[in-house]
Amino acid sequence: ACGSVEPCDAATHDFLEAYAIQAGSDVYLRNFRFHYARHLVHRVNRVIKKGILGTEEDTTSAFLLSELERVRTGNLA
Repeated sequence: ACGSVEPCDAATHDFLEAYAIQAGSDVYLRNFRFHYARHLVHRVNRVIKKGILGTEEDTTSAFLLSELERVRTGNLA
């Protein structure tokens, strides 16, 4: 809604760290990037299927594509 996910990055990092500690290791998080990217690709696909990509109605594709870039470059919290 605000155009940036940066305010959420610290909370996301803290959550994932606490999750790994509670689980006893980070083994459950090893595939997180893959599953998050898969989720993002599915959402982009829905936007494309609706035919709203790049229209005024398209309020999410820029965010989804920027998140995919963060996954690709490893810049997730």
